[in-house]
Amino acid sequence: MLVSGSLPSGSERRGPSVKSYWNASIAIWVCVGVAIGFAVGQHVGSKGSSLGTPLRNAPQAAPAPAPAVAPPGSDQIFKVALGDAPQLGSADAKVTIVEWSDFQCPFCGRVEPTLQQLLDEYKGKIRIAWKNQPLSFHPNAMPAAEAAMAAHEQGKFWEFHDALFKKQGQLSPALYDEVARKLGLDMDRFHASIEAHKSAAHIQSDMTAGRAVGAEGTPTFFINGKKLVGAQPIDAFKQLIDAELAAAVAKK
Repeated sequence: MLVSGSLPSGSERRGPSVKSYWNASIAIWVCVGVAIGFAVGQHVGSKGSSLGTPLRNAPQAAPAPAPAVAPPGSDQIFKVALGDAPQLGSADAKVTIVEWSDFQCPFCGRVEPTLQQLLDEYKGKIRIAWKNQPLSFHPNAMPAAEAAMAAHEQGKFWEFHDALFKKQGQLSPALYDEVARKLGLDMDRFHASIEAHKSAAHIQSDMTAGRAVGAEGTPTFFINGKKLVGAQPIDAFKQLIDAELAAAVAKK
């Protein structure tokens, strides 16, 4: 964020006014006469509109062309361990997208259709792994994460995940129970997991791992280790996915 009120670093300050020199040494100019005035005029050149223009600037080389903009996140590759994260897609996929997300985050909800479209378009070529990053200012994020991980214990994480995002504005214990029943979960086991905070250590581990790779905001993605932050348009994902798939082919 830029702060106003001070001269930006690297900016040139205006030089002293030509008029100030005339006022300070007018007696000298009168005595010296027209000849000296003519000589000075040859050095000053055209004043133009800026009094700070340097005298007789030397020719400058043309600025170097700006480097091509690299794809978002392509400048660094992070090592991201999957562990026992819930995964969706082929285990043999050439591209793995690790997502740090928050069930209450509106941007996480916004990007979900994009991820589903990617799974459909790159069927068998990509997989998605979920990492929890419930933000502290989202009061329903941690309870939702614990409920989702309780569903994961019974093999229904992604179904539970989809249901929560469809009703993101209604996150509550009542919704978690409603979804769990519709999915046919063992309700006693589901409640026991939540009440004992059985997944708390797993969630905390996800959060710690996320901070270690700079995934403190949500959503944050790592596409074969290349970082992409935010609810980006689908083309931003495709650019990185296509590059990874092409690299995989080239290695054969």
